[in-house]
Amino acid sequence: MLEVREVRLLACTPFSNGVDSYVSKEERKAYETGQIKDPQRRAAIAAYDASGESHHQKDIVFAQVRLVSAHIKSIDPDISVVDILIEVLMM
Repeated sequence: MLEVREVRLLACTPFSNGVDSYVSKEERKAYETGQIKDPQRRAAIAAYDASGESHHQKDIVFAQVRLVSAHIKSIDPDISVVDILIEVLMM
């Protein structure tokens, strides 16, 4: 007989890559190497970085993992938590 298991959503952080504070990996590299020509976009990225509002998918995923792991550990400090990240390409 199979053991019944539950899967529950522990964290969800909706975001949009269409908001101005979203900085893609490619755009981040261009910014860091001085290749962004638009002075307004360069200034916007600098302002978002300074305020901590700049984000991209990797930041959001790792923040969720830290949050969920900390929550699980707060319930049972002796539990072993293994985080497995799988990159999913969304089209």
